[in-house]
Amino acid sequence: MPAMDTEGNFRPCINAVENAGAIGICVLGSCCTYCMKLLVYCSQMAVDEQTGRNQSPEPQTESVPSSANAAVGVDRLVVFFRNRNSTDIHETGYQRADQGMQINYQDSENQAFEENSSLDYAGTAYAAFLHGPKCLQRLAFPMRYIVNALLILTQFGFCCVYLLFVGQSLREVFLNTKFLTSLNTTAIMALELLVMIPLNFIPDLDTLTVVSTTAVCLQSVGLLMMFVDFCSGPLSDSYILYLAPAWKWPLFFGTAMFSFEGIGVILPLEMEMKNKRNFPRILYGGMTIVTCMYLLIGIGGYLKYGADVKPSITFNLPAGCTSELIRSLFALAIFLSYPLQMYVPLSFVMPYLKGIFLPERRNRWVERAADWLIRATFVLIT
Repeated sequence: MPAMDTEGNFRPCINAVENAGAIGICVLGSCCTYCMKLLVYCSQMAVDEQTGRNQSPEPQTESVPSSANAAVGVDRLVVFFRNRNSTDIHETGYQRADQGMQINYQDSENQAFEENSSLDYAGTAYAAFLHGPKCLQRLAFPMRYIVNALLILTQFGFCCVYLLFVGQSLREVFLNTKFLTSLNTTAIMALELLVMIPLNFIPDLDTLTVVSTTAVCLQSVGLLMMFVDFCSGPLSDSYILYLAPAWKWPLFFGTAMFSFEGIGVILPLEMEMKNKRNFPRILYGGMTIVTCMYLLIGIGGYLKYGADVKPSITFNLPAGCTSELIRSLFALAIFLSYPLQMYVPLSFVMPYLKGIFLPERRNRWVERAADWLIRATFVLIT
């Protein structure tokens, strides 16, 4: 495992693994992948348990989706790239016995799949503890609130990091180009709010797909340019550690886990899909591509800059037009990723706050104004 830099306390999700070992990234990526798929699987089984259906998961051969469903799948894959995660539990079809005969509901499988995917994180945790070991059943009710609170804190942390990274990246660009050098990082972050607040008025995941697609395109171009930079010029002649000291492993673990931070949108993403049978395929494919990108940039950056690698590999790039363009591309990509991370805590808190502060009979414009006010407040908090 390569040595890790302890400077700084943040890094953007796409650059989070420059100092991480290849084996460690693959192992943690596989574990995260398994946990994400297991989460969806548990949500489905919890609904079955609650509704009293005597159904058991069974491997099914996937049918070829229609062109419309395939297009929706591509959109969801784009959203997935903005987050990361997946693993190998067989796709399930549902069967039940009716008068001693096994009937396979292939024609209505998607409808049944949608019905069985209605639980959110809190509901999944509640059902898991309620139907789990007796010693843990008493924790079912408080787990609903604990899970929601932890998810909100996690997503808020991501949003704070994103704003900070964009501010520091733009500050670096301004200093190197001798443009707006009087603006410090704090001032730049304040200016970000002028665009970030309206951007977070986007209410649904389908609309956010357009923003996510733009972010993925910018990120892909930046990655390609960065990889070309790694392949050109001499490599680092500094001594390369193949195994970091044990006291640095927790930093590696936290850094690598941060790079696979898609847990907050896994269930919403699966629920929004029209053809939910495509979800595992999107999950596996997306996770494979993301992990490969991390490995390429992580290994290439470490070989290029050695032990002098900075918290974000973009800060190692020398001053120049190409380097400033790469920094700007990543800053904009991370900036456009912010609304998707904020989508999760807003989806938890918005109905609760509206129920408290708004009357039952309310004007449509009053509700919309309250929605915008809540969203703007949450962005300001980060």
